[in-house]
Amino acid sequence: MAIQNPQPPVIDGVAYGLLGPSLAMSTSPRGNKMVLDVSVTFTPYRDGEAGPEILEAGRSSIVFADAMEKAARDAQEGDLALARFLARLEAAAQEYVDAKV
Repeated sequence: MAIQNPQPPVIDGVAYGLLGPSLAMSTSPRGNKMVLDVSVTFTPYRDGEAGPEILEAGRSSIVFADAMEKAARDAQEGDLALARFLARLEAAAQEYVDAKV
């Protein structure tokens, strides 16, 4: 999976215009509700002549200890990016489960 980087880092005139995502999610009971913890790491890379060239120094991570709560707070401020991301993940997971179970 390759995601286009809208602001690719350029090192020595070479742009690393793709992002390789690494995603980890888990749910667990916390208090009186189920909580979704999410960690996403994006690693910049480019398709070089000999294959992918990874820019390790450009790696960035985002961690949400309660992603749904954070998405709700962001939405109140008009930022729907996290809520949309989580909704699409949930829909894709549900579609897969429906097709395979």
